[in-house]
Amino acid sequence: MNQIEKAGRVSSERGGGREVESKSMELQVRDEGILRICFEHQFLTHQHVEQFFPGASARSLAYRRIERLVTGGYLQWDPMLQVNGHGILRLTRQGAELAKTLTTVELKRARALSEVRLRHDAAVIETRLRLEHFWDGKFVCERAIRKKEFEELPDGLFYFPSGRVVVLEVENSLKGRTRFQELLGRWKKREELFFVLYVATSDLLFRTLSPWLPPANENRPMGIITLSGLHGSAPKVWTKRGEAGLFERRAY
Repeated sequence: MNQIEKAGRVSSERGGGREVESKSMELQVRDEGILRICFEHQFLTHQHVEQFFPGASARSLAYRRIERLVTGGYLQWDPMLQVNGHGILRLTRQGAELAKTLTTVELKRARALSEVRLRHDAAVIETRLRLEHFWDGKFVCERAIRKKEFEELPDGLFYFPSGRVVVLEVENSLKGRTRFQELLGRWKKREELFFVLYVATSDLLFRTLSPWLPPANENRPMGIITLSGLHGSAPKVWTKRGEAGLFERRAY
C-alpha cells in the first residue's frame, strides 16, 4: 500500500469505514473531471488521478487532491478490490449524485468488477485520459454505447466536432487470431469511422496483433500502439502503411 492509499485509508477510518458527511468545499474543474470519469468507469486509481496533473509534481498534487475528495465525502477507497496491487477509488453516494449531474451520457447499469475486468478497465481509463490529452473531442465509454449500434461493443468511441469517430479497443489479453479477425469485421460498413485504434498493454501483444491487422485498403483505417508507447512525447501508431502521426493534430 503506497502513501496515497494509506492516507485514504486513514480518512475512511475516521468516518468509521462509511461514507462521511461532506465539509463545505468548493470543487474545481479538475475535481469535477475526476468525479465524472470515476462515475462513468465505476472506479479510478491514484495513477489515473496523476494523469490529471502535468509534470514531475503530478504524484504529490494527486495525493493532495485525493485526500481532499476523500475527506470531503466524494470519494472513498474500496477495502475489498485492487488492480495491479493498488487500491481503487470509488464514489460515495454523495459523489455519485454530484457526478451524475456532470456527465452528458446515459449509462447502462453498473456491472460487477472482477479482477480481470479491473485490469482491463484500468487500461481503458489510462488510454482515455491520454487520448484526451492529445485530442479535442468527446469520449464515450462502453457503458454509454448503445448495444444496437455494434454487434460487439468497443471499449470506447472518440467523437470529433466534425462528426468523425475514432474507435478504441484496448487489448489486455490474447483472443486468438480467428476470433480477433472475426471482430475486425465490425468496422467494414461504418462509414463514419475515421480510424480504429488498438492499444496493446504489452509488447508481446503488440508484436502478436500487428500482423493480424488487415491490409491498408481493406475495411476502415486501423492501427495499433502499445500503452507505454502512448505515453511518449510524440507517439506513433503502427499501420500497414507505416507509422502514422495520429496525435499530431488536435482534431480531425
